[in-house]
Amino acid sequence: MNFKILIKMKSKYLSHYEPLVQDFSQQLKDQNLLGLEHMPQPFLPLFGKEYESSRLKLMIMGQDTRGWGKCSTYIEGELDNPSSEIATIFSEIEDRNFTQSGNSTNSFWGFAMALLSSVHGVDNWTTMKWGAHSEILSSFAWANSNVIELWASLRKYTKGVPHETWKAVRAAGTELTRLQHALETTNPDVIILTCWSNLPGNFFDGLTKKEIECEVNYLKHYYIEDYETHILHTYHPGYMRNLGGPWGFLNDIRNYLKEINLAPDFPEFVNDDEQSKIIHQSLTRGFRMRHPQITDQPDKYKALEWIAEELNKYQAFMSIPVVAQLLNELGYRTDYGTEYAGGRGSYRLVRGAYHRCVAQGDSVGADRIARVFRKPDFTYAY
Repeated sequence: MNFKILIKMKSKYLSHYEPLVQDFSQQLKDQNLLGLEHMPQPFLPLFGKEYESSRLKLMIMGQDTRGWGKCSTYIEGELDNPSSEIATIFSEIEDRNFTQSGNSTNSFWGFAMALLSSVHGVDNWTTMKWGAHSEILSSFAWANSNVIELWASLRKYTKGVPHETWKAVRAAGTELTRLQHALETTNPDVIILTCWSNLPGNFFDGLTKKEIECEVNYLKHYYIEDYETHILHTYHPGYMRNLGGPWGFLNDIRNYLKEINLAPDFPEFVNDDEQSKIIHQSLTRGFRMRHPQITDQPDKYKALEWIAEELNKYQAFMSIPVVAQLLNELGYRTDYGTEYAGGRGSYRLVRGAYHRCVAQGDSVGADRIARVFRKPDFTYAY
């Protein structure tokens, strides 16, 4: 993982949300609202440590939280130390605490983990609950369309918030509910929006959304051109049981993402055959979006680390001659200014990437490079 990228993204995120949260907090500070300690705090988008560098930046967006912290504590903390409460909550996704929730796909987190599994070719999503596939669980973003909890949700677990208090908090948080803030700070490629009928009235304000024809039942496809973001809008997993169950939705979403070439199936061995061409295109597109410029002295090792990280998510392998082709497509050249031929020089380059990871203490990255890049006969390169 590139920590510099993560720090830069978080810094941009905090700079964007801090004035909005300060305004929210100031509006509520002096109102002396009853029951504010029972009101959940605003829920802003969160993203994992591998999200920004991921080939597919996927956001899974639910309806609301149904309990999340204390609004009174949040306001006090933010006014005393701006951005402190906003930053603290990242531990929920970075530590992958959500894996303890969601025992079935009827729940939001069960559905989310099953979706991540299907997109990345993992057969059994429940293995994620026990610590498997941490690289996948660190590569997505999580949000709720209702940043401030709905009244109906709130009443299911507490009677300690008067309706007038809830209305005041909702009013103060109106600006936070606009989708544009999530797009500006996380810039996802795809949002799976699981909230069919309870979207805030200003959710799409400031955005031009184009509806794309989609023949899948209970699925709408929007495209936000300014952010190059696709939105697949469907029901909440809890309601899907009334329409045949979540697995039908999961399969439809998976197939549709594949159909529009945003999440192709990775073969076990990515070679230079016809089936693998789509994978080459997907990796090339993803790398260029995450690394828009290749300097005069490009870091070839970092490119190999990124390719290995992506292949590992899909439990896929790639022959070193094909790695050489991919580097050429991305614009990399040898120290002599020539294209990589896939011979001994390419093997030395991969070996160099491995040894640099070892020297930097990145045993996980080194292991990925050693396992993922193979000889054309599928055996280990060294």
